[in-house]
Amino acid sequence: VTEAMDHLKKQREFTIEEDRVYRSELFQAEFEIASRLRFIARTPSPGGAPSKAEAEKMLREIEASRKIEFAAHQREAVIQASRSKLMVLTGGPGTGKTTTVLGIIDLFRRLRKPVMLCAPTGRAAKRLSETTGMEAKTIHRLLEFNPHTGKFTKNEGDHLGAHGIIVDEASMIDTGLMTDFLRAVSPYS
Repeated sequence: VTEAMDHLKKQREFTIEEDRVYRSELFQAEFEIASRLRFIARTPSPGGAPSKAEAEKMLREIEASRKIEFAAHQREAVIQASRSKLMVLTGGPGTGKTTTVLGIIDLFRRLRKPVMLCAPTGRAAKRLSETTGMEAKTIHRLLEFNPHTGKFTKNEGDHLGAHGIIVDEASMIDTGLMTDFLRAVSPYS
């Protein structure tokens, strides 16, 4: 086994790091995902983010227009989404994720910043469309997959045109698709 592993490592089929063995292409893709997420998170938005006070004021207006009152954790998430380049929203069923997403969309609209919605599967995209009243696409459709070339039209050279991208069911995205998705996200929007 050791000889075979050494041979595969020399052929660059595997990457060995300490006591872990990775397929080289997956190791590189995971490294790229982490690097891109870090770069996106650290890159300032053009025009900057609203102040916390501005975001809170807009959120109160959203609550009044929707005739709802966000819970403290929902308020915090909506405000963080307006002030951060990257955010993960988690929670079990019935914890208010959908209401929070609606607040995020409303806040981005008030900021006049375009938002795109997507999900890894058609079913998840359809459910996201139904709950938000906005078009949600599969990630493949969002990235404009070309079946003739087997590549995406949206990529590092032609980024997605949105300030905010809401990805539902992100845990279902495989490593390769996440890499392609992040290549199409402009860190400067």
